[in-house]
This record gives sequence, C-alpha cells and structure tokens, in this order.
Amino acid sequence: MIAGSLNIEELVASQGPGLIYWNVWWQPLAALLFFTAALAETNRLPFDLPECEQELVGGFHTEYSGIKFVLFFLAEYTHLVTVSFLTVLLFFGGWHFPGLTGPVDGTIGGYLLRWAVLLAKVGCVVAVIIQLRWTLPRFRFDQLMGLAWRGMIPLGVLNLAAVITVLSLDMPRWLLAPMTIAFLLAAAGWNAKAVTERSRALAAARAGAGAGAV
Repeated sequence: MIAGSLNIEELVASQGPGLIYWNVWWQPLAALLFFTAALAETNRLPFDLPECEQELVGGFHTEYSGIKFVLFFLAEYTHLVTVSFLTVLLFFGGWHFPGLTGPVDGTIGGYLLRWAVLLAKVGCVVAVIIQLRWTLPRFRFDQLMGLAWRGMIPLGVLNLAAVITVLSLDMPRWLLAPMTIAFLLAAAGWNAKAVTERSRALAAARAGAGAGAV
C-alpha cells in the first residue's frame, strides 16, 4: 500500500537508494510480523511443530538416507532462502545500499554489485534464522495459536488500519513507526498481564488442591 504496487521491482525501487527509505523503518511492526510468520511457514524453531525432529522416532529424518534425505533438506533450505529473499526485498531495500548502488546503473559492474549487495543481505537474514534455531526453545502448540490469534492477527489488522489512515489523510509517513510500535507495546503489555493472571490462577488452584489432599 505504501509503495502503490505489488511488483517486486517497484517495491525495491521505492526503498532506494537511501538507507532511510527502507520499509523496515517505516513499518517495523509489519517487518516483525512478516519475519515471525516466515519462521512458522518454514518450520524453523521456535515454530517447528510439524516436525519436531529432536523428538522424532519416525518421518523422513529417520526413515530416509542418502539422496532422498538430501532432497528433503534441499527443499526445506530452498524455502528458507526464498523467505530470506522476500524479507530483504520487502523491508531491507533489496539490492540498494547507500554509497554502493545508484538508482540507475546498466553496466555489467553495476549488475554484479547489486547482486552482491542482495546476496549479502540474504546471507545475513539466513544467519539470523539459523542463530534463532540455536537459541530459542520450541513453542507449545497452544502458545503458537495464542501468539497468532491474540497477537499477530490483531496487530496486523491495526497496522493495516494505521497505513490506511496515514495515506488517506496525507499524513507524514514517519508517523507509522511510532504508531505501530505503540500497538506492539500495548499488545505485549496486555498479553503479559493475561499470562500473569493465568499463572496466579493456576498457582492458587494447585495450592488449593494440595491443601485438600493434606
């Protein structure tokens, strides 16, 4: 909606060549929601619930070997690289980088430089995803559904409403960042309060059950 197009080339062109034009600064909430959904779509930790390979006793991780196993993993990591490309193209300026790439450069050197910038950014996103796999524990299924229904979907709707409001009223686009960050902080506070209340209720129920048993 901000770029006025669904064409990837035009989306990237709207973010260059300056660093301040990258969509991640205008839409930090959208970038966070997209990246989180991308992790879930690629079955990466902390959202690898469809496979949970650490606890598997069946499935292709244990039943296949050799070239068949390689093809499964190749498909998974191709998905990972594709998601990383989309993240860079949508939010991190694509092949633009200040001081390296200009708006128009049709030379062979210019093409190669833009490819190098794009691949470097994609490599950084892939490295972040791999680091998350080594860092975060897996969510339970109810935690994943709660994150989606009580967090990501309402925040996505609020973000869409904020973009519509800013564009309709011809307001400065920089207002989107504080607006969406405020939505994120409010949602985090509300969810933290709900989790605290559930924990207290569970602790009280356990204490009552223990006293009854005594």
